[in-house]
Amino acid sequence: MPNKLKTKGNRNGKKKVTIVGENTSKVKTDSSGRPFVTVLESTTSVNKGDTVYVKNKDIMDGYLLGGDYRAKKTGENKYTTK
Repeated sequence: MPNKLKTKGNRNGKKKVTIVGENTSKVKTDSSGRPFVTVLESTTSVNKGDTVYVKNKDIMDGYLLGGDYRAKKTGENKYTTK
């Protein structure tokens, strides 16, 4: 078997990912007032529990609108939508 198998949980090298809006929690805000959601299900792009900072225009009724969002990795388990 090869040493470096690409598995569902191996996402360390990805800097740009796709986030699915339906797989996220209710929108919350951090201490500085920035809105964010957490990922509820692991996908090929992100892991369950990762934090995604979102734009206000993508929020409706306290949730991230459904659909796919391009995001950039900004830190350990943290992403920001474009």
